[in-house]
Amino acid sequence: GSLALIASAFRFFALPPDGFPCRLRTPAAATDGWNSPYTIFESHLSDRPFIVDTIREFFHRRGAALRYLLHPIYSVERDAAGAIVRMRSLDTAAQKESFVHCAIDRLPDAELADLERRLTDCLGDVRAATDDYPKMRDQLAAVQAELAHSPGSETDEARRLLGWLGDGNFVFLGYGSVDQSSSCEGRGRRFAESSALGVLRIPERAREI
Repeated sequence: GSLALIASAFRFFALPPDGFPCRLRTPAAATDGWNSPYTIFESHLSDRPFIVDTIREFFHRRGAALRYLLHPIYSVERDAAGAIVRMRSLDTAAQKESFVHCAIDRLPDAELADLERRLTDCLGDVRAATDDYPKMRDQLAAVQAELAHSPGSETDEARRLLGWLGDGNFVFLGYGSVDQSSSCEGRGRRFAESSALGVLRIPERAREI
């Protein structure tokens, strides 16, 4: 049982993390080589903030109790095809990859596929937001610089607000600019897709605004 669990986890971790693979299942000896009284969730991403927080919060909202959660981080070297060449404990020269293995009170089999898809979407949001975080900070600095040359009480208030947000009081998830447009039907606003950063790069998220 333990060897089958380890072998299964390693085969999963061996997949390149570019597609941030996730899986949610209740293992059975016939299909997985080992049994578990719990439902098991595993994810594999390049290391970044908010992975564990996102997973914990997802299952908390679902009302599913986490029995244990393991989150090792490895330095991994891969070849051009994405196959593992070497793994070791943390080394600043190699890419750091996150592996999560957690056990949840058993969930109904009929719900697993939908929950897996939704949790994959959540982790996709995490990846988009953290990948673009430096660019979003650059946009914040650009707007602050633009406001610095625009006098006025409202501008001063906006500048102070942006400074407060940039001092660690806000988690930047997405950025996008909105174009003002005027037509024969009247004035309107249009989201500029080319400006999108973070979660707003994901079409489903952009449509929500």
